[in-house]
Amino acid sequence: MWTLLLLLLAPVDLGWLAGTWLQRGDDGQVVEERWSPPVGGNLVGTGRTVRAGRVLGNEFLQIEVRDDGTWYRAQPGGRCPPTDFKLVEHGPALAVFTAPAHDFPQRIAYRREGDHLHVTLDGVEGGQPRHLELHFTRAP
Repeated sequence: MWTLLLLLLAPVDLGWLAGTWLQRGDDGQVVEERWSPPVGGNLVGTGRTVRAGRVLGNEFLQIEVRDDGTWYRAQPGGRCPPTDFKLVEHGPALAVFTAPAHDFPQRIAYRREGDHLHVTLDGVEGGQPRHLELHFTRAP
């Protein structure tokens, strides 16, 4: 029990997420996420999906430490208000955020393995379970 309490009270280090991450599809589609280094408990990110020189989608992202925990804030297409996901699990190269009341996804997990970043999106959409995986490589 004490180990769990200490883990929950320990500062969250998400500096391992900083950098530019790319996923290249066989169809020429490129998904890009860029994360700033953390400053004052805050990371700022952007996401963009491009195919054949055309932007298919973009989003603004933020991870911030607040009095009530660490939060991942997503704004697909710049949408307001943003959707907040609370950090529920973390480790040296893992961060899991949830927003149970959100449509899809309800869970976002980031896991880094060296120069690879794996992102999974899970939840229910239209009454059916949905699972999406993104596999990024650190940009040079």
